[in-house]
Amino acid sequence: MEREVVPHPPSTMPHGSDGRYHFGQSGACRGEDENGAQVGANSKYSNSCDIDGKLKACGGDGQEACSMTQEECEAGCAAENAANPGACNAYHHGAWCSVFGPNVHAGVGIDDENPCWFANVYDATMVTGTNTNAGYLCWMACGIDGRDDGDQCPGHEGDHDGDHHDEHADEHEGDHDGGDHGGDNVVVDESDGAAAARVAALASALAAGAAALL
Repeated sequence: MEREVVPHPPSTMPHGSDGRYHFGQSGACRGEDENGAQVGANSKYSNSCDIDGKLKACGGDGQEACSMTQEECEAGCAAENAANPGACNAYHHGAWCSVFGPNVHAGVGIDDENPCWFANVYDATMVTGTNTNAGYLCWMACGIDGRDDGDQCPGHEGDHDGDHHDEHADEHEGDHDGGDHGGDNVVVDESDGAAAARVAALASALAAGAAALL
């Protein structure tokens, strides 16, 4: 039985901690394929990185469940852009954190001895919108080549004080995107044994400090 999706609470940082993002949009970040259809975008994901992009002690026996704050998630995008400006074009935060860009699947932290980031490879590389998963908020970076910032970024007329919420944010599609963290279902359908096993395997690997992928 599928559990109820809990909407992401409003952000206290609508433009991110450093004001370099479009105001947050409800839903998980998504790209487009060659036909304009919405698809997952190239990314890396985690629920166990600290503010420095290092593996937290979580998820093991006697430890807290793994989770990340918006600040910790955004730090993953900022680290990519510090190493290579424009490398991260968006991030989303919810049950999982994902950082999006053309090469982030091989980016900062992926090859650490005890990594907290894991690759999620897609053909689409630019985030252009969000899906209807109200459990996530998506922030698109300002000043990215190929993206029109319009009035979305700080300093422009029409700048918004709060998060932008998609009018369809309360709709939820029934399919599960597998390894695409921040898919159309924020939680794994408990009847989907394979998906549940993948989540359990990841939790075990993170607790052991191993480099594992779903």
